[in-house]
Amino acid sequence: MYGPFFLLVDASAAAVLTMASDDVDPSDFVQRIQALSKKRDEEDAERFRNLEEQIQRDREERLARRAGEPTCAARPSASRA
Repeated sequence: MYGPFFLLVDASAAAVLTMASDDVDPSDFVQRIQALSKKRDEEDAERFRNLEEQIQRDREERLARRAGEPTCAARPSASRA
């Protein structure tokens, strides 16, 4: 028969599963794939939440910095001196 083959499930974690036709129950294999997929989706959602929070913090910090700066009209002009 054919030798084992490799299936790359999650490239970011480089999780490689080896499956030989004699060694793995198909339903167990499917359950493991589904569990890995669910875990990856949860990790992606967490990364997305963290990025959104960071973007919001950065926006708030920028607004706070801008609020402390004088506007263009209030700045003394070098040409007026």
